[in-house]
Amino acid sequence: MSNIKNILQDWQDNQDQLDQALYEAQAGMASMTETCWLNDDCRPFHAPDSRWLALTRAQLADMTAWLEEMQSARDCIDGKSV
Repeated sequence: MSNIKNILQDWQDNQDQLDQALYEAQAGMASMTETCWLNDDCRPFHAPDSRWLALTRAQLADMTAWLEEMQSARDCIDGKSV
């Protein structure tokens, strides 16, 4: 039983770390977006290069797929049809 408790605690710790990382990423993305349109101008001041945008988009797509996998597991646990 102690082994299961350790696994569940590790899971919670990982979830807490991910929550913090996602919060920081969200805040950073919002800040970068505001910088693109400095002083609410209609012309951009700066923007990340296309490669960074593509890589970030790919990472977000991967994260969305993993989130869907976790949702599927949650649905199974809750007895919802998949």
